[in-house]
Amino acid sequence: MLVITHAVTGAVIGQVARSSPLAFIASVVIHFLMDMIPHGDSKDYEKYRQTGKVPKASLYQLIFDFIVVTGFIIYVLVLRTEANWWPIFWGILGGVLPDLMVGVHECKPSKLTRQTHRLHLKCHNVITNRWKDVKFRYSIVIQFLIIIVLMNYFF
Repeated sequence: MLVITHAVTGAVIGQVARSSPLAFIASVVIHFLMDMIPHGDSKDYEKYRQTGKVPKASLYQLIFDFIVVTGFIIYVLVLRTEANWWPIFWGILGGVLPDLMVGVHECKPSKLTRQTHRLHLKCHNVITNRWKDVKFRYSIVIQFLIIIVLMNYFF
């Protein structure tokens, strides 16, 4: 799933929760629940696991996602000055932290990141192991529609 999808969801949770600890915890939990929804990246991950090389398309997607997330964070936390933006910040952090920990684990495995990595994979595969994954392009369209609706409604 795109990191921007998790970031926007975390921001919405922070805006609704209005409590930094609650926003953080809820965003982490929602991240794992969202990752259970098939989102078209299982084949690319399998290629990575088999070869140890990140497919070019995945690398480009990651770079694009990082740029979009950075722009979103600047927009929400800098340009849209709210009186109480801390819960939004913690919601965003909770929403993207599991993916960051998985990335760190892939680069340098440790006891700290191992459990998150296992849970992350388990969530990703809970449905796709039983049924087929969706096509990545459909997943992208659906995720962007969700992002647009959330941004329109909450920001």
